Amino acid sequence: IQSWTNINLSEAGHLHAEAVRSGQIWRAITALTLHGDLGHIFSNSLFGALFGLFVGRHLGSGLGWLLVLGCGAIANLTNAWIQPDAFRAVGASTATFAALGLVPAFAWRRGYFRGNGLKRGFAPIFAAICILSYTGFGSERVDVGGHVFGFTYGIIAGLLFAEINLKARSLGDQQRAGIMAIIVVSTAWLVAI
Repeated sequence: IQSWTNINLSEAGHLHAEAVRSGQIWRAITALTLHGDLGHIFSNSLFGALFGLFVGRHLGSGLGWLLVLGCGAIANLTNAWIQPDAFRAVGASTATFAALGLVPAFAWRRGYFRGNGLKRGFAPIFAAICILSYTGFGSERVDVGGHVFGFTYGIIAGLLFAEINLKARSLGDQQRAGIMAIIVVSTAWLVAI
């Protein structure tokens, strides 16, 4: 029996393309909770909280975070399928970019900017694309595929979930969605270790 103190969490949970394609799909979730260093944690926490705040404001905290987690996980799975076998990645930025894409697509689909002309109506999505372009690309250590897929799945989720009557969702519904997000992450880590 392996001691809990001997578990290498990074090795158990990082996104490894070959391992994911071999059936270790939990890595798509666990990788979102791992980071390379303190700077990586700080930047993902700062931007994740900022974009997540807007997601929670429009969709509710429980449903919003469950959607961000789902988009991040699907983006990681997609990324793992297209990358070479040796590809490895960690970080919540995939989910952070999903949150960045979700809110403007949701607001645009809901028509919050209608009547302001095409330029102003499309402005939130254009601004999100600019933020993705400015912060989502960079050094060779940046997971560009994860950022782009996260953003894309966030846009798709925003467009789809804009049709839901959120006023019909109770506080209990939001709480259950939030608990589901916690259960999904916890279960992924239990399987990983």
